[in-house]
Amino acid sequence: MKALLHKIQIQNQFMNIYDNSKHHSQNDDLNFFAYDNSGKLFNAHNLYPKSVDTKRTVAKNSKSKLLDDSRLGIGKLNSQNRFNIASSVLNTFPKFSISPIFIFITHSSILESAESVGKTIAYIHRLGIPCIVCVAPDIIKSTPKLDLNSIKFSERLQSYKYTGTTKNLQSDFEICNKLFVSIEKQGGNVLSFNHGVFNIVESPRSTDKYISVDLAKVFKSLERNQIPLISTTSINSDLQYCTLNAKSSFLSLISAFKNKIQEDKHKYNFGPNSLNTLKFNKNFNPVKNISISDFVNLDESRVIFFKKKDIMTYPSEVFSTGQLANIIDDTNLAGLTNSEIKSLIPVTKSSISFINLEDEYDELLSSYKVIVDSQFKEDIEEKKVFPSSLINEMAENAIYLNMANECFSVLPSTSAAIVIPSSSEPSKVLKSLLSAKPPQMYLQPHKLSRSQHFELTKDVDIFSGLDPIKKNNSKLAAKSTTLASSNDSKNPFPSSSPFTLIRSGFSVDLFNNINDLDLGKLKLLIESSFNRKLMDSVYYQRLENTQNTSGISVIVVGDYLGAAIVTLEPGIPTTKGFFP
Repeated sequence: MKALLHKIQIQNQFMNIYDNSKHHSQNDDLNFFAYDNSGKLFNAHNLYPKSVDTKRTVAKNSKSKLLDDSRLGIGKLNSQNRFNIASSVLNTFPKFSISPIFIFITHSSILESAESVGKTIAYIHRLGIPCIVCVAPDIIKSTPKLDLNSIKFSERLQSYKYTGTTKNLQSDFEICNKLFVSIEKQGGNVLSFNHGVFNIVESPRSTDKYISVDLAKVFKSLERNQIPLISTTSINSDLQYCTLNAKSSFLSLISAFKNKIQEDKHKYNFGPNSLNTLKFNKNFNPVKNISISDFVNLDESRVIFFKKKDIMTYPSEVFSTGQLANIIDDTNLAGLTNSEIKSLIPVTKSSISFINLEDEYDELLSSYKVIVDSQFKEDIEEKKVFPSSLINEMAENAIYLNMANECFSVLPSTSAAIVIPSSSEPSKVLKSLLSAKPPQMYLQPHKLSRSQHFELTKDVDIFSGLDPIKKNNSKLAAKSTTLASSNDSKNPFPSSSPFTLIRSGFSVDLFNNINDLDLGKLKLLIESSFNRKLMDSVYYQRLENTQNTSGISVIVVGDYLGAAIVTLEPGIPTTKGFFP
């Protein structure tokens, strides 16, 4: 966190120099001084080697009153010296580059929590972190259908395929304006883009259409320390406004941002003497040619998904009216209202604090898809599914999981995605951004049998106490369980996670046989971890003996990036008994 705040401080200092230098012409004498973290003027030609006791950044016009401090070594800079100073800045500052934050939010989330979302975005902006906000239509409709196929990407056009539009422009603009006003009230500086960012282009080799993204104005807004608020609207071939698909638009935006940064990196070769080797031209001012992309990288970028209600939860089984009637005897469901039937249906909701995509993506996504698709196919046609909100929630979880996985196909593996309720306090969002670590110990959810589902009530966390279904009918009462209460001070787990962290992660493999292991890589890992020489033949013989008696379990992460070896062996004999 300290390193990030230091980057932000350096960035803000340099942008002050950059902004002030734009107000001067080539003929002005500019008093331009920038000090590095050691308190010395950083200058490629060491023109001012004086040390100072304080770290300052000074950019003043010669006509302004200068600071009365002889230690600063203030003097007028001619064009040659200005060129040298600017060259030094460009060659030094990229070490302090910062990663942006991409924010994805739907219309319904804004309508419900515009104030809290606006406050969060404004706080991120005040920290000095560049953030790009994408406002998209709701990804889940009243009857969910999951289409989780990867969107076609054209390498030639560097664009994602156009997958259809909707027409509800008036509400789109009104919702964007609502978020705009909310951010401005909290002190944020916003520039809204209702059109001009996304364009629909036709492929010259096929009938397919693709989404093109123009980031020129977006980067200009970032250079002016503004928050670009981008609506997923475009103009089609009939010159009509239309709203693009949320997933394809957001992926196109991130991909275009990555390509733009890579293109701008080629403007200057940031080597030790890159600009100093250029032929000096008094009419050339490199400071005026600086782009925000020169100081932004995607290595530690974050993607925030503002979810309408809760964070992501593990897949839960949904029961139809007929299924419930077969299990609960002597219950007349025909005379009950929909809300009463919903209250009878048991629901388990255990929140997810961390997702390792490499290891868990396929299993999680297939679980979501099987439940949602089966309920949609069998029960929605009969209009006997309750509650539909749970199906929508699982469908929404599946889509956010799929979008995060698609984003990591563009972003570096060191980036992270965060799913957080739109009503969350800004402090929780900022904490998740700065730490990017799971909010609690990461454990797989407790596996519940089908009969146990009926002992649970709504909004139950696997680590909290489980209350029975409370109904007047004694036949519907269930036995309480013995899991620890969330109010117990000895319980190390919070009742719920404030956010879901998603990372690319690594594969996690479990081995129960020593012959299945790569013993060479395992030896290198153990020796590098303990910084000692391993007696491999003796140690492996010990593991083999344990395997034949009580068994072993070896968990390997990635290509032997980490490992855990679990054995059950007798204690070591000592004079006082056995050492466990």
